[in-house]
Amino acid sequence: MILSDRSIRESILSGHIGVDPAPDMKTQLQPASLDLRLGTGFARFNSIAHLPNFESAATGAIVPGETDIEAIMDRWETKEGESYRLEPRDFVLATTIECVRIPNNLVARVEGRSSYGRLGLIVHSTAGFIDPGFEGNITLEMTNIGDHPIMLKVGVRICQLAFEKLDMDAESPYQGKYQGQRGVTASRLGVDRSPERS
Repeated sequence: MILSDRSIRESILSGHIGVDPAPDMKTQLQPASLDLRLGTGFARFNSIAHLPNFESAATGAIVPGETDIEAIMDRWETKEGESYRLEPRDFVLATTIECVRIPNNLVARVEGRSSYGRLGLIVHSTAGFIDPGFEGNITLEMTNIGDHPIMLKVGVRICQLAFEKLDMDAESPYQGKYQGQRGVTASRLGVDRSPERS
């Protein structure tokens, strides 16, 4: 069952769903979702083939679980009201302004907004599922599949969360490696030590 605008509003006002800072219900609440805004943090991959001492420099390949992801990423902060120019076929990690807390009886799904989708913007590559018990900012995996650059202004409503109710509370709420993340969080495949959800 997907939560309606009324249920989302009541859940946020009661504290059952956590959203910080509190959303503007007039502009961010949709009929069956909640819009989240683009934050100030961004990260993107370096040209890894030119990095010294990179174990896969010859091929320029990332080795999942082995490559030091942080060593091959550039990070920066953009001021509110400024924009980032996302070039065609470019990939960038970004973050939401809002920090969310998902209760143990709900899951959330991150989806793009139609107006940006029609420009060719994808807001998440595959990681659109947010587990019960998760708390933190949402890291967005954004790609421009269109033919023209897209200016992404910090503070705009960039994505939406839809909430679905579980048949009962999760027995083991999320406690994985992204719990409590703040700002842009790169892949943490290298810290996998158990078969937990990534």
